[in-house]
Amino acid sequence: MGNFIWWNNCFSGWTLDDLRELSWRRQFIFQILAIVLIFIFGSRINYITNPFGDTIYFNGIFGLILGILIGLVWSLILMNSMNWLDGIDGLSGGIYLIGLVAIFLLSLKPEVNQPPVGIITMALSGALLGFLIFNFPPAQIMAGSSGIFFIGFIVAGLSIFAGTKIATTLLILFIPMIDFFWVIGKRLKARKSIFNPDREHLHYQLLNIGWSPKKINIFFYLVTIIVAAVALNIGGSEKTIVMLFLTGAMLIFYNFISQKRKSIS
Repeated sequence: MGNFIWWNNCFSGWTLDDLRELSWRRQFIFQILAIVLIFIFGSRINYITNPFGDTIYFNGIFGLILGILIGLVWSLILMNSMNWLDGIDGLSGGIYLIGLVAIFLLSLKPEVNQPPVGIITMALSGALLGFLIFNFPPAQIMAGSSGIFFIGFIVAGLSIFAGTKIATTLLILFIPMIDFFWVIGKRLKARKSIFNPDREHLHYQLLNIGWSPKKINIFFYLVTIIVAAVALNIGGSEKTIVMLFLTGAMLIFYNFISQKRKSIS
């Protein structure tokens, strides 16, 4: 009963933010409490694969703590990067749907073999697809903080459950991750709080140069589908090469869009 109350309090906090805006500190606390539940219920990160394909095992109490910290940081980044992407109707939901389908396919691979994860991802994918019908521009409904954070929490948990396939999920959700760190870098450079909202996100910049919300959605969807297909068919060292290539390509694209925005203004 205690665990149920704790779980309920975490998601009630996110729902409360939709009714009365909460400070980033309170939202952060609710996120941490929810993520800790993943490990309280027995999930563990026992190993990770380094960029060169070798496996690093987490042994003993130190390994346990390190695994929990990695899972906590990963989940916080995923949840908040996708929340920041939710500035245009249909964007976060569509990216999440593609990511869930990719995790479903990943869970069925012989080296992973996690049918229960596949069942959960398909159930959530069906719910998301039904939501997107009414959320795609022009939207009739919105997910709100409670919806976006809940889906992010589930995706983060599934990426840990599915044989600790964090690297694959990171690659699939590469655009929101890059956008997350890009915006944080710009805020730090401007000596602003990283928690202060602005319109430096890629989707806002594309809006500023004249792209329609539908065009932005289609662009993000296509790139994510292509990257997901690649991520599901390459190994650990190859993922590192692809990540480096995509990082360079996205930085070039960001600079191109920034310059175009300045020329228009």
